[in-house]
Amino acid sequence: MVRNYTSLQSSAHFRLPRFIGMFAVAVVAFLSGHGLLKAQLPKQRRLPNIVFIMADDMGIDWVSAYGAQHPTPRIDALAKQGVRFENVWCNPICTPTRLTLLTGMYPFRTGWTDHHDVPRWGGKGFDWDRFTCWARVLRDSGYITAIGGKWQVNDFRPYPDALYKHGFDEHCVWTGYETGNAPPSEERYWTLTW
Repeated sequence: MVRNYTSLQSSAHFRLPRFIGMFAVAVVAFLSGHGLLKAQLPKQRRLPNIVFIMADDMGIDWVSAYGAQHPTPRIDALAKQGVRFENVWCNPICTPTRLTLLTGMYPFRTGWTDHHDVPRWGGKGFDWDRFTCWARVLRDSGYITAIGGKWQVNDFRPYPDALYKHGFDEHCVWTGYETGNAPPSEERYWTLTW
């Protein structure tokens, strides 16, 4: 079931950019800590937990695990216990980067070479019939998948099950908001089945 997160917007303490980033990390940490991201397989076939963090406009020089001078102890702990990207390239704008990370394909292969917020400017968006998202591969392999944060590559009004079709069992996302762009999208969408 997809729900709308409009009640959060009226909160006096709600600050969108900081909240979304902290919320995405908190959701993943909560799910990991409570075993909800573990595959439901016999103990001898348990798959490792996967926590993938993507942050827009954040350079390698912001994380001490990669040599930054200021401490980032929680991220450093995750990096020490897990797998780190050591040689990775990104695109200069968010939409092509997102599609590259979701599909493993270069932007010229997906056609997503420019910034495009589907809920604002139209189109089907990230097509689950044409492209395979890594979340679907993981879900088909026995993982329970979840996502939190910004998702501007589909419009949930005509496609409320888009994230499930991409492979995410659970989600708490927003479709983007930029002052000055009309119409802005302030809606929040989430599933909760556990």
